Amino acid sequence: MRKRSGWGLLAVIFFFAGVGFAGAAVVYSAGSYFDKGVSLACYWKGAERVDLPGDGSHAAGALSIFVSAGSVYSAGYYSDGQKEIPCLWTGIKKADLSGDGKHNGRATSVFVSGKEVYVAGYWSDGNKETPCYWNGAKRTDLPAATAGGGEALSIYVAAGVVYVAGYSESPQGKAPCYWAGVKRTDLPRNTQVPGNGAANAIFVAKGTVYTGGYVADVDRDTPCFWADTKRTDLAVDKATALESYNGYANAIYVAGTVVYAAGLTQKSVVKDSDPVYEPCYWTGTRKTDLPGDGTHKGGVYALHVSGGVVYTGGFYSNGTREIACYWNGAKRVDLKGGSDDSAVYSIFVQ
Repeated sequence: MRKRSGWGLLAVIFFFAGVGFAGAAVVYSAGSYFDKGVSLACYWKGAERVDLPGDGSHAAGALSIFVSAGSVYSAGYYSDGQKEIPCLWTGIKKADLSGDGKHNGRATSVFVSGKEVYVAGYWSDGNKETPCYWNGAKRTDLPAATAGGGEALSIYVAAGVVYVAGYSESPQGKAPCYWAGVKRTDLPRNTQVPGNGAANAIFVAKGTVYTGGYVADVDRDTPCFWADTKRTDLAVDKATALESYNGYANAIYVAGTVVYAAGLTQKSVVKDSDPVYEPCYWTGTRKTDLPGDGTHKGGVYALHVSGGVVYTGGFYSNGTREIACYWNGAKRVDLKGGSDDSAVYSIFVQ
């Protein structure tokens, strides 16, 4: 997944899965793996890896996945050696999405509604990033709070309305927000010391817009979710006398009346400028830690609840490399990558 500024914005960050279906669950995961120093895009059906084409020589990554009517849709990017190009794979067939044709762009999230495929992301003109979504080949740019732009990180379609979550640049830093159509709603941050924040994921249930992300102040980054504009902060490990512990919600899902979020929280103080994070999910505000190797870092970027089971996707480190995986409840399933780091950024359970 792409490296962004801050864990909460680490490569997208999208949860998505569809509604549950009867029968044995099939877990689809989208992500990337490094092989011979190059990031390669892929998705996994169960434990079977399917590689997705880039330009054949440069980096690529799949950041989101959706399965509909037997087709697997993956959204992400690939590099041509000069710039990153947003794209959508249908199966393994790649279609480029429009930017300005000269600068970087990424597709961060995909959602299928009926026969329509919607993709969220951003494109750059070399000076700023513009949040947007694509419906087929048509791009819709989304208004930011300032001329500094922003990014669209997650997409959901409900009752014919396109909802997109992300952030908008503001004088106080990155401001979390969501768009309904092209109307932007800014989400509350810390009132005393506003700082960076982002809405990394979005879910719409019974007319309420739920977004998950984080807000920052002078001491720490706090994981949270918003129901419309009401913010609920999520539990992190207790702070020490040396520093406060950070956390990030990267995914959100609503099942019945229960709000689930997933992400990562800091479990140790900074050691050699490298804090250790652990994968987790929240049921309401109650945190459940997920197993890695017991010593090194990990994180969750994707979430789905089906048949009462919480599925999450992400990675853990064994101290040598980061390993793509998903968790079925608390049971970890490792996924085959390459010779170096790998990660899951999106999950879909069918």
